[in-house]
Amino acid sequence: MSDPAGASTLFGVRTRLALVLLLGSTPACRSAAAPVPAPATTGEVIVVCGRRFYAGVPVVLWTEGPGYDASSDRPRFAAGPDVPSGLRYQPGRREKGDGGKVLVEPGSDDIDRLREVVDQFVLHYDAAGSSRRCFEILQDQRGLSVHFLLDVDGTIYQTLDLRDQAWHATKANPRSIGVEIANLGVAGQGTEIRQPEFTRAQYDSLERLAAALCTIFPKIRPEAPTDSEGSVRTTALGEAEFEAFHGILGHLHVQANKQDPGPAFEWKAFLAGVRGRLRAD
Repeated sequence: MSDPAGASTLFGVRTRLALVLLLGSTPACRSAAAPVPAPATTGEVIVVCGRRFYAGVPVVLWTEGPGYDASSDRPRFAAGPDVPSGLRYQPGRREKGDGGKVLVEPGSDDIDRLREVVDQFVLHYDAAGSSRRCFEILQDQRGLSVHFLLDVDGTIYQTLDLRDQAWHATKANPRSIGVEIANLGVAGQGTEIRQPEFTRAQYDSLERLAAALCTIFPKIRPEAPTDSEGSVRTTALGEAEFEAFHGILGHLHVQANKQDPGPAFEWKAFLAGVRGRLRAD
């Protein structure tokens, strides 16, 4: 299920991975090497530090209908005494725990500081099958959040400014950006594991989004954790490996009890696509 309000028409737009800033956006993020301003249309931008960056992919922001607002402390679809109350995210960035060190102040427009902190992009499958249902589960049932939702038609929904810390991947939260990809997930018995394929539209949008994030956040490298043979790992990273890793990873690489994005995800082709888009810029 999807409700992108005509966003599919944007797929033909050529991605400009320089991520030019929109003219007239405020407030300006402080950066030593500010991108050259150039026009971009609504529906092709993501928001970092209150500023819009061109991404060349259909995006519905949380401030736009029919977007999904993870910064709200109220449920979107549900009602009743069992609905979680309070924030579903951490404004700004801070180390885990009530007394954790503040890494990025809430409301900060200092993109250089954010770039020092954010160095991972975590991929999930939502086990819900649509972005609408995924947001309903996160916001109304579990009291959790994620920065992006990727629907089956390739539409991306941004739910928070990337300055803010979503609750999606435990110890990775302070340093990461997360995306939930619409997919019903993994099923099977014994050694037989099955997962629906991701759509080509999803791969196209995810490649563009990942390339955009690698450009905005230089510490996010277009690489995934690999084994001794150079294949993408199917096991969690050890503590030292996790601390040292800067790039794109699955939830399975963060926690041993997870398998996102799942066995159907085409890691090799995806990473090649991200690197190709970066080279083409």
